[in-house]
Amino acid sequence: MDSTVLSGKFLTLISDCATLSTLWSVVWNIGFLWNNNLSAQL
Repeated sequence: MDSTVLSGKFLTLISDCATLSTLWSVVWNIGFLWNNNLSAQL
């Protein structure tokens, strides 16, 4: 296994994790705001 290929896969994995965590925080924030809006309307 070539070390450059390995580090490339590793970087891809890291960026995938970063993308997932960003998406997760966006979804969580939307859900949080949604809940606040529902609570305010009740």
